[in-house]
Amino acid sequence: MYEFKLPDVGEGIHEAEIANWLVKEGDSIALDQPMLEIQTDKALVEIPSPVAGTIASINVQNGQMAQVGDLLVTIQDDSTSSVELPSEVQQSVSTATPDPTTTTIGIAGPGQRVLAAPAVRRLAREHGIDLSQLSGSGDSGRVLLSDIKQAIEAKTSAPPTPEPAPPV
Repeated sequence: MYEFKLPDVGEGIHEAEIANWLVKEGDSIALDQPMLEIQTDKALVEIPSPVAGTIASINVQNGQMAQVGDLLVTIQDDSTSSVELPSEVQQSVSTATPDPTTTTIGIAGPGQRVLAAPAVRRLAREHGIDLSQLSGSGDSGRVLLSDIKQAIEAKTSAPPTPEPAPPV
């Protein structure tokens, strides 16, 4: 299960009103699919799903206020429900304790979410760019629009792979 909490949307915002849920309990949701809109005192913000799965429970209803860190929705994560890890891997994962002073920057590893805005994710999808293969130039390795544009240019200007010469 993935518990999605109201993220810190920045600039001293500590709470937001749930303006509109775009999904309901039992719905399937894709990665980065818009799932709700929140209203802050500065803007109406669309929040995409951080995982693919099924909406298990919605904990804050339309019109209610939520504080940063409040549990908004629980999602049955597709990747955890369909993948069975070997017991030795499960044990090593459950006993691993990351160093709290370490900040990881750069290319995301398996199971890590790449930091990128919804518009960046959409542009990458439209051009067949895998965000997990990019090293973002933004804060904490965030992939920016400029990174995607650079990847698109590199992809379109790359020389075609030459075909091997037929045997003589």
